[in-house]
Amino acid sequence: MGCNKSVSIVKPLDFQEIREITQKMIEVENEIITILFPITERSQKRKSTVTVFLSPRKSQSRTDLYQSPVRISSRSNSRIFKEEKNTENILIFTDRSTQIQSISLVSESPPRKDRSRGSSVHKATQSYHSNLEAQKIDKEPDVHPIIQQQIQKHGSFKFLQDQNYTDCIKLQPHKFSNGDIYSGSWKNNLKHGKGKLFLASGSYFEGYFKEGQMIIGKYFFKNGNIYEGEFYEGKFNGKGLYLWTDGEYYNGQWKMDQREGQGAFQFSDGRRYIGEWKNDKKNGQGEYLNPDGNKYEGQWKDNKRHGFGTALLPDGSSFKGQWVNDKKNGKGEYRYTNGDIYYGDWYENLKHGKGKLTQKDGCSYEGQYFNGQMEGQGTFIWADGKKYVGSWSRNTRKGFGIMTMPDGKYYKGEWDNDERYGQGEFHWGPDHYYIGQWVENVREGSGEYVEDGTKYTGNWVSDKKHGQGKQIYPLYTFEGSWIANQREGQGTALFNNGLKYTGSWMNDCIHGHGIVEYKDFKYNGDWSRNRMDGNGVFTYNFCTYTGQYKSGVRVGVGSFKDGAGNIIKQEFRNGNLVDYSE
Repeated sequence: MGCNKSVSIVKPLDFQEIREITQKMIEVENEIITILFPITERSQKRKSTVTVFLSPRKSQSRTDLYQSPVRISSRSNSRIFKEEKNTENILIFTDRSTQIQSISLVSESPPRKDRSRGSSVHKATQSYHSNLEAQKIDKEPDVHPIIQQQIQKHGSFKFLQDQNYTDCIKLQPHKFSNGDIYSGSWKNNLKHGKGKLFLASGSYFEGYFKEGQMIIGKYFFKNGNIYEGEFYEGKFNGKGLYLWTDGEYYNGQWKMDQREGQGAFQFSDGRRYIGEWKNDKKNGQGEYLNPDGNKYEGQWKDNKRHGFGTALLPDGSSFKGQWVNDKKNGKGEYRYTNGDIYYGDWYENLKHGKGKLTQKDGCSYEGQYFNGQMEGQGTFIWADGKKYVGSWSRNTRKGFGIMTMPDGKYYKGEWDNDERYGQGEFHWGPDHYYIGQWVENVREGSGEYVEDGTKYTGNWVSDKKHGQGKQIYPLYTFEGSWIANQREGQGTALFNNGLKYTGSWMNDCIHGHGIVEYKDFKYNGDWSRNRMDGNGVFTYNFCTYTGQYKSGVRVGVGSFKDGAGNIIKQEFRNGNLVDYSE
């Protein structure tokens, strides 16, 4: 049994001095030494704590890392050691044939705590056990029944022959003070190489370890979820496959427990995403597939379509353009199943702004949209050549607009609900037009009508002259009452030669009582179909005949009064004067 020794250190030491002191202590017969003291690295110029821990392979005792320097403990069992230095500035002391332990820089801050990510992906339990005591146990424990079922269904991790782990030693299972159990290879008193880790939580890992940490393997969660892939600092990192119990899985790249990089996610209902991930969400370029035929390929942001992308819908329609927050937003082209194509502005999945719609039947619209409908100024061209330029509201012509026909006809004026409504003018040839009021595509109200040398100014009802109006003909002008395009009621016709008729009209003819005046003659009496018919008084050169008329000629017996006032009886047959006899 050796004795304890105390050594006073009055100044920080560098690695060379540590080696010299350590070598002298190691050469002391029958002593195994543990040293804790401050050093200074010349390259880093900072104070750290260095632990020198030398013990035989079977020793499990360890000096508290946080005791004040310097304590030396000794035990019988002498060995001669040599030192090695790796890239991590760890001094490894081994005898000529057997690995024993290591020297490493230890931070004075407390050990880092694991951080919860708080997502639907269950994270692996932290695999560090460097500060935990462990004791040997006889055999490996059984895994949880749910995990056993998953192993039978999906298989265990397949270990490969790897020369990097040939220098490890295999020990019997060890149980740590936190309840975890490890069975596998060790190196430098750390889990290293092939191994199995039975977590106290019920989860289970089998795979490869490096310097105490899981680096690649298969992690079975107690709830049945499985992760197989690479690890870093106890977290999913690198390439890995995560399988949920409902059949969903993610296969791709990870970064510190989050999906990051290229990866594919398969939903239980058959949907699938293949593409880029960042911060555990779909971010970047990716493709989304749905069993119903829905497909999207393009850019993503935080699990939503965002940026440029192409969507194919089950009905065969497609959209190619800009997306914002999972909705069509910005410039884009939509192809409908019926062959129509729209290209233009979008806002929240609706046509909004400027755009052009080209229909399969040859029609097209180019102009403004609002909330998915033609709204504002726009031009619509029909397949037969008709063209409308003007104002729109809710996919219909409304407001002021001009409609032109292939044959040269055009309407210029107000519209409502796709119909001429309000003030407008319609032209159908040279000096052929109507200017006036419209209601539901027909002339209604006051208006001016010009055609074939005639001009009507007056009232209209149901696309016909109706009410008071004035019609100018080539030979005369009529002003009076109209019903359904015909002169009806009272009216006056004034001929270019001075002849004037004032009186009743019916069915567009002089009918009823009326007066005709022309230079030195006048007729005041009854009419029928533009002819004198009935009783009437005819005055000519100061002579007056009062009698009956039939179809424009005198009939029967009448009175004739000459200019001197003499009155005589006359008889007419079919307009011919006959001898009168009482």
